[in-house]
Amino acid sequence: MIELVQMSKNTRGKDSRTITFAGIGRPVERVIARETDEAGAPLGKNPDGTQITRDETITELDHRGVVTTLEDALELVGNDLQVLLDDFAFGFNRSAYQAEADKDELDVYTEGLDPKAAKARKTVIRGLAKTLNMGVIEAAEIVKMASVQAAA
Repeated sequence: MIELVQMSKNTRGKDSRTITFAGIGRPVERVIARETDEAGAPLGKNPDGTQITRDETITELDHRGVVTTLEDALELVGNDLQVLLDDFAFGFNRSAYQAEADKDELDVYTEGLDPKAAKARKTVIRGLAKTLNMGVIEAAEIVKMASVQAAA
């Protein structure tokens, strides 16, 4: 049997309110780099210009791996197979959308680069686009041609 946990999420827009509901999840701790102190004041920058951060452990709810059998999933929806399939389709569509939304339009121009170099190239592309008042993809093509010529 899956034990539901109390979850909450704020609605969007003006007059936002908090919705509390029973959901599927388990608490998971992770460490983040916070740029503020405990009171919320910015930590500032080091003399070399890098951001000062402090490690903070936060607890989040994670749904992955909580439901491990079809029987448990069916029990959660009152043993109604159609509701289970409809909920699966809903979650599948949200996941597929999020996968596409998380893609950066410039990822194809940074394939094969390490993360630091990819970030630098994207910064150059966006800077060029802004400076020359052109589209980001057009600027990416210019940088791509320049990098191919430099490699030759």
